[in-house]
Amino acid sequence: MTRAALCIGVGSYNGSLPDLAYAAADAKAVFEILTDGNYGACDPEVSRLLIDPDRSALETTVESLVRRLQLGDTVLFFYAGHALASTGGELLLAPVGYDHRLPLSTAIPMSFVDSVLDENDVASAALLLDCCYSGIASSSRRRSARSPDLLLEALSGRGRVVISATSKDQESREFEALGHGVFTAGLLDGIRTGEADVDADGVIGHSELFRHIYTFVSSRADQEPTMWGSDLSGELFISKNPRKEFSEITWDGDQRKMRRVPTGQALLGAEVPEVTDVGGYFIDTYPVTVADFQVFCNATGHPEPPQPDGDDAAQRPVTHVTHADAEAYASWAGKRLPTEIEWERAARGDDGRDFPWGNAPTPAKCNCRESGIGETSAVARYRSGVSPFGVFDMAGNVWEWCSADPEARRAPLRGGSFNSPFATCAPGHANDASKTMLDDDTGFRCAADIATA
Repeated sequence: MTRAALCIGVGSYNGSLPDLAYAAADAKAVFEILTDGNYGACDPEVSRLLIDPDRSALETTVESLVRRLQLGDTVLFFYAGHALASTGGELLLAPVGYDHRLPLSTAIPMSFVDSVLDENDVASAALLLDCCYSGIASSSRRRSARSPDLLLEALSGRGRVVISATSKDQESREFEALGHGVFTAGLLDGIRTGEADVDADGVIGHSELFRHIYTFVSSRADQEPTMWGSDLSGELFISKNPRKEFSEITWDGDQRKMRRVPTGQALLGAEVPEVTDVGGYFIDTYPVTVADFQVFCNATGHPEPPQPDGDDAAQRPVTHVTHADAEAYASWAGKRLPTEIEWERAARGDDGRDFPWGNAPTPAKCNCRESGIGETSAVARYRSGVSPFGVFDMAGNVWEWCSADPEARRAPLRGGSFNSPFATCAPGHANDASKTMLDDDTGFRCAADIATA
């Protein structure tokens, strides 16, 4: 069975409508994750990404893609852009070239997409709409008679479901801090972090994804996502949750969370990535915080470094620590500092991605110079920037010490900081410093061998 993604982002309207800052980035990010074999597993050869298409290109691509599919196949349709409500109560998608004087001939009604799907008997379709008034597309459909509450039991289901960013009379919001529309940010967050996998079975179905999006969006914007289904039988599979196999443990030594990174091959290196064999290990889910280091100082009498101000100060990464300070903490906790290869793999996954979240350069997903924060931030703040292994803060916030030869005077640093230009926060960017250096933008996290857990 084939899975195909069709992701459309329309942000340039040449004055006919206000331009959208993140529609193209929304479509690209969703396409990337849906065609990733570790997540949505849609066939990249069949799937299509459209940025700023006109009406003809959009209609032709929709129909030609769906006509390649057969009964039993699945299509995931994503749209980010402007949409309008016709006087007849139908949702109209606005492609490039939309003319408000001729809405019926320059916009695309959602009924066109439905007709193409009906004509070609595609068994499963999920329509993910990040646009204003998108609840119209939901309200025009009927709930499944077999699944009135959309709490479905079986996987790989059949039917059609619409998950929309708003109710039928609300506008969809974009946020610079998220680098996406808030609906898209919630969608990506649920898949990347694995938190949408509520039942922890390793897959994310449409109703699980909707619940995550709803909570994410409603807590950040004045809009209410909606979901409706037609002829549903079973749970439509949206994405895998690869983090299910990467278990999180609580380390006895310091009672901190660690992620398990299994033995495998990783694509590592900044200039010319190479396949590297890496043994399994554990790595801290978060950098060591001010509160964590305080416990160590209280237990050992180790000198305390300066602490930041603010209500969240205890949950920010500890700074003003030398390489020896970091090693002392790690030894006390029964751990060690990670090697550069271990650190990089935990940040970039096995596919050698440019950033923890993927290949899209998105400064809003980390605390770097361009973020404008100007100081450290709480280690769990950037949930949309989590790495494939579920590790936080691997880009920006603080540089992190890695292990070094005991005789060497300098030690590696990775990850960039709140002071760093975004480019140097890429996990493949290497840096080093004197082991005696201590600064307000340098901290660390620990690693441990699996055999010692």
